[in-house]
Amino acid sequence: MYDQNAFQASIEMWFAAFSIISAACLLVGYDEKTRVRKALTLLQLNNAVYMAGEAVAYLMMKGGTTKLIFLTARISNTLAYAGQFMLLLSTNIYIRAKILEGMEDKHVVFDEYKQLQWHKPMYAFCFISLVALLINAFYPLFFTFDSNNVYQRASYFWVSQTWGLMMLLYSMVCLIHYRKYLSRLTFIAIFIFVIAPLVAIAYQYFNSGMSVTGLATTASVLLLFVTYELDHARKMELQNKKKLDTLIYKK
Repeated sequence: MYDQNAFQASIEMWFAAFSIISAACLLVGYDEKTRVRKALTLLQLNNAVYMAGEAVAYLMMKGGTTKLIFLTARISNTLAYAGQFMLLLSTNIYIRAKILEGMEDKHVVFDEYKQLQWHKPMYAFCFISLVALLINAFYPLFFTFDSNNVYQRASYFWVSQTWGLMMLLYSMVCLIHYRKYLSRLTFIAIFIFVIAPLVAIAYQYFNSGMSVTGLATTASVLLLFVTYELDHARKMELQNKKKLDTLIYKK
């Protein structure tokens, strides 16, 4: 018999595994640890936490009265929410890193400290969200559980989704404002990465059941990883071509 929760959990476990593998490749695959690679690694790890927490949360939807189910249901849902908020923060960090890289590639003279300031409101957004999540453990704001330890949306669930939409919209504004420092491929990839979860969160606000937010987010994270690898390969090819041209010129 088809079990939607088990199906959702299995997909999200695979997504979490993919993100962990991608993060491992980024950590060990290159000698140079660039700002962009660090930001993308953080993005992958946060997505892994988000997906793993949500996968276990879906498995707990059957409920039960044991202490293990009581604890697992609460921990997994808390991790899912925390992972989502941290993912939104790391999204903005990645966008900032790509913009600064674009400035450096175009030899733009800039004050890095000044350029780093525009992302700081995201830290405030994320901090407030995590504090609210901590309060949720004692007073249900975003989610609660029935007598059988089954997840239920709480009265202020809409706040968590609205907060997420605000964080994504802020990232979108930053992306569009500094788009001239990004290549067309990079801009399109990041734009899709931001807009897909934005649409998914808006949909999830009105519809419970199967989580489309996680699916949209991971698909977008995959796109960013592939784009990064393609961009890195292009840069390496250009560097090798310059070195070869230099050797030929010296001869």
